[in-house]
Amino acid sequence: MIDLNTAVSPDEGWRLDVAWDISDRGQIVGAGSHAGRPHAFRLTPRIAGDMNCDAGVDEQDVGAFVLALLDPNAYAEAFGACAISNGDMNADGFVDGDDISAFVGALIAP
Repeated sequence: MIDLNTAVSPDEGWRLDVAWDISDRGQIVGAGSHAGRPHAFRLTPRIAGDMNCDAGVDEQDVGAFVLALLDPNAYAEAFGACAISNGDMNADGFVDGDDISAFVGALIAP
């Protein structure tokens, strides 16, 4: 078990009190507070290469990855709830051409 509060940035204003369930996709739902007010939450795990946030890395992520590389604003518009940082395959803080080979590796990994 871990303290879920370590999974969110303190700057976001959340306090997570209780987890109710976890899905097959790894999403955790529960209750806590945001900015001091009671609120439900859903945490979705970050999966490197999962550019459409369907909890996997497959051929359906290719178009979204290319869009993130070529036009980050269009990516954000098309996949607003999905973090562009999922494309930062080499963890250097940028989604760029340096991530392509690692993304392809994630696609062909068993």
